[in-house]
Amino acid sequence: SRDHRLRLHINTGMKTDHSYGLIPFDVIKRDRRDVFQGVQNGTQPNSGFVTVTEDKNSLSIINEGVYEYEHLNHDKGTIAMTILRSCALLSRIRLPEIHSDMLQPGNQCLREITVRLAIYPHEGDYIDSDVISELNQLYNPLLTFNQHFDSKKFCGGRPAVQDTDIAEIFFREDPFKEIAIPEKIQLLNIEGRGVAVSALKKAQDGGLYIVRICNLSEADTVAKINIHFPYQQTYELALNETVIGNIDVNEIPMKPKQIKTIGIIK
Repeated sequence: SRDHRLRLHINTGMKTDHSYGLIPFDVIKRDRRDVFQGVQNGTQPNSGFVTVTEDKNSLSIINEGVYEYEHLNHDKGTIAMTILRSCALLSRIRLPEIHSDMLQPGNQCLREITVRLAIYPHEGDYIDSDVISELNQLYNPLLTFNQHFDSKKFCGGRPAVQDTDIAEIFFREDPFKEIAIPEKIQLLNIEGRGVAVSALKKAQDGGLYIVRICNLSEADTVAKINIHFPYQQTYELALNETVIGNIDVNEIPMKPKQIKTIGIIK
């Protein structure tokens, strides 16, 4: 279909007027009664989850790439998630003529589209139930890889086709014999109420390992980074990865909504 919007309505049953939507480095509390003058609807952005809470009960809608939602103003407490919005014009402002650069037929999205989201009922708010961790599990599913190394696989028998010219086709040399990974290993883990990880990477110049965390809560908190590999020093960095000074990763005080960037030298 052309020029349309497809939405998924999720009736939460909660009569609260407030919703909480994730945005980069923060979670925004919104009141569904506050609609801008002249705007025809109450659609709002989110970048990963939307939560509604009533008393001690909550329901979070965790999504990947579904960036628009609306908290409908009725007793069902419906959250309308925009699955697809198609429009061939960049703008529908009334103009004497439509210029060719405003026409974008590809925006009609006339193709098969797959979206992923999850519904997560929980007790407490989005901080108490660590909704950001559930979001990260949706974004980063388990990766599996099979590399067998037993030359006597299938009990040493020959392949199904009994031909003397066929070698053991079920065996492949391990290309990474020098690498031995323990069955259970952890690079690092981060503790702290309301603390979320937004980046884990190498520095642009390659000299440091970067861990960026943020405090999503509206209260002071203390973060702790447990590093499970040998390292020399840890630094607090600016967002552009320049060094501010040394930092003790066992106790990192964080103000509400504060962002901290940590550099680790191995």
